Parts: sequence; C-alpha cells; structure tokens
Amino acid sequence: MKTEVSIGFSHFPDGIVVADPSSRVVLANSSMPRVTGLKRGVVVGQRMSDLLKKKVVSASAVVRVIAEGVPCTLRSLTMAGKENLVTARPVFDGRGNLEWIVCGIKDVSELRAASVMGSKSAQTEGTRWTSIIAENKQMQDVVRLANLVAHAESNVLIDGETGVGKELVARLIYERGRSKRRNGAFVKVNCAAIPASLFESELFGYERGAFTGALSTGRGGLIEMADNGVLFLDEIGDLPSELQGKLLHVIEDQQFMHVGGRSVKTVKVRIIAATNRDLRQLTNAGGFRQDLYYRIATIPIRIPPLRERPEDIRALVTHYMEKLSRRYVTKKSLAGDLSSFLLKYQWPGNVRELSNVLEYLFLTVGGPLLGVGDLPPEYSPLARPETSLTQQVGASGYQQFRSLKSMVKEYELGLIMGVMKRATCYEEAAKHLGISFATLNRRLKEARNVGKIVH
Repeated sequence: MKTEVSIGFSHFPDGIVVADPSSRVVLANSSMPRVTGLKRGVVVGQRMSDLLKKKVVSASAVVRVIAEGVPCTLRSLTMAGKENLVTARPVFDGRGNLEWIVCGIKDVSELRAASVMGSKSAQTEGTRWTSIIAENKQMQDVVRLANLVAHAESNVLIDGETGVGKELVARLIYERGRSKRRNGAFVKVNCAAIPASLFESELFGYERGAFTGALSTGRGGLIEMADNGVLFLDEIGDLPSELQGKLLHVIEDQQFMHVGGRSVKTVKVRIIAATNRDLRQLTNAGGFRQDLYYRIATIPIRIPPLRERPEDIRALVTHYMEKLSRRYVTKKSLAGDLSSFLLKYQWPGNVRELSNVLEYLFLTVGGPLLGVGDLPPEYSPLARPETSLTQQVGASGYQQFRSLKSMVKEYELGLIMGVMKRATCYEEAAKHLGISFATLNRRLKEARNVGKIVH
C-alpha cells in the first residue's frame, strides 16, 4: 500500500496524507509541506488525534472519518498559519473493516487566487479572452450580443453545453465593458466544485469563531472580492438550494452578511451566470428558485454547440494548429482524411474536445503529417455505429448497408494508407502498424486489387 500510494500521489499538486485506523499518518506526499506549512517529520508517524490535541491542526478530517465511518470535508488551520480545505475518505478491506483513511489537502489561499482575476491581469490577457472565433452566423450573433450588453449593468445568463466557451463569452463581456465594473475584479465561482457544506463561507465570508477551523481574524468572501466587478457563477444550476435565497438577496439589495456576523455589508456586483443544464426546466421542476432564475436571466445568451456551427470548425483547427506550432516549435499539417473527419465529427465535448484531440495528435505523432489513423482509438468510425452503418445513400434515398467484414476491411486499408503516406519505406510502415512485412505486403496487394492504391 505504501509503495503504490507514494508512486501514485508523489506528484499531486494537492497535499495527500494516508493514515491508519489509529489515525497515525503513514504517508505524506511531497506537496503536503507546501500546502500545510508543516514539515514531514511533524506529521508522518504521528497520530492525527495527538496533533489535534497539541493544536498543530485546528480540526482533523481523519479523526472525523474514524469516528463516523463516512467521507467528510472540513476546514483546518495549521500551526504554521495555513488554512486548508481537507477531504478525507475511508478505505475498507474485503471484510468491510476500515483499513486506511486517504486525505486530500488544498491550500484555501491558492483556491482563492485561482478564482480571482483582477482588472490589471485582465488587461494583460485581454487578447486571449476576447479572441472568439466566429465564422458561423449564430456565433457571430452571440459575440455581437455580448459586446452590446458589456456596457450595461444587467445580469447575464449564458447557456450552452460543456466546452462551448461560456467562460470565454463571460470574460469578453467583462473586458469590453466601459462601466466602473471594468476596474473591478472578475471572480469565478464554480458552483459544482465547492462542497455544499463550505459554499456559504466561501461565497459570503465568515467572522472569527464562526465554525471549527475558522481563522481568528475571519475572512472575506468571494462576493466581496467581486465588489465593483463581476461575479461569474459557473454551473449555477448546481448552486445549493439553501443558498439560492441568500444570493437572491445579494442581487436585489446588493447586501449580505458574513457567516456568524451581524453587520450588513454592501457591495456593487454584476452577476454573470453560466449553465450546461436546462435551467428553465429545472425551475419548473422545483430544483431552482423561479425568482432567482428571472433575476439572473435578464439577458439570456445561448452558445450553440460546435456541431451546429461547422463553419467554425475549420477556423478553430487552423487557430489551434498555429497555436500548437508556436508552443512546441514544430510545424505539422493535416492529411485530407483527418480534415474530413474533423469537419464531420459531432464533437460532444465541443471546442474543448477539439483542442484536446489536436494537442494529442501534435504530441503523439512523430512525423509532420497527421492522419485519421493517428486518432485515439475511441475516435475510430467503428466506435460510432451510427456513422459507419450508413456509408452510402442510393438514388432512391434508401440507405445501403454493408457487412461488418467489408467495413472493417475498408477501415483497415484506410489506416494502412494513412501510415504509408508518412513512412519512408515498407519496413517503417510495418513497424508503425505493428504487423509483419509479409502481412503489410498482402494488405497492399488487396488494396491495389480493389483500386485503393495506385502506383
């Protein structure tokens, strides 16, 4: 267990500790000292229950898991002054006995830094966020509307599938705005990523002594950080129901209170929300407050999925290929079969999926030409029956289905042809395909017989 965990967790950016059922820490990864401010010798080999008594930590998720037998997430303040978000999970053996407790530890200050982008950094990176590629008419309308509402004060709801670029549009609205909010911060809150038990204190801040592990000085929340700026609530459909009313109060009155506080604080914040869910349907089903929905959806913007804007695919491919060429200081190009595939594929992961696929190809193909045979296995046409069973449509309009054997044969020949275009000799091609020289010769002979290869 020790060796396996140390190999798997050694390079995690978050702190990782593993404890036994007595709460003794048996392993800590290399990130733990940075995240907690505690030296390995202070933690490894010690019982978390003892560290808790000695006030090395203000709270222990390990002790809580041992007592309750279920995962938990809590805040803890270390003697080094680091505020941590700790998530602990029990690991049971085959008989149901507690065997280990594995903890992930995040530095709360790092989480906050990742959420906030001040106006100065926004200006520095403005080009990166506002360069939205829009060859498609629907997408051009999105950009036009975003530019139009950028100068207003109204709240905006951006709707679209995962990976279509909702944050990109939100930042465009923020950066193009000419109001006073342009000088405030752009604060991103991922409503799906913060545990419900911690969401209120993160969003609204807290006073000293508000809960176990709270800083003695208290702490301001993300809403305060967004004062005179934009609060971007990503995946707002996952906002805990108990906080929806409090957020509504902030939007209506621009006022709120810290957790454990009594004084009212005033802010001036513009809300830009985003969701990949049908928020109206969720509202009708009672999963989201109707009054909050209408408050955040003053200006609704729908970003169409990539499959509805094929004109953008070609432009996006060109953009990412140039970007990758600069990043990796090498030039690569697309073979015709790959270009055709990229234009016809449905892209359920949208722009994010397209960029990931291109980077995969850039890093895994040694030669200068990228072909369809270089795609990851899951992109094989055989993995998508809906596209491989309808290869041809006759004059009568009826689909002419072909046998699985013929489709496999054609796909195999396509892969061989793709490799042959890049290989310098038959031996190199056979090695790349993982087949013998004789098998390659036989396949090429079959291809010539059916007219697939012409010398």
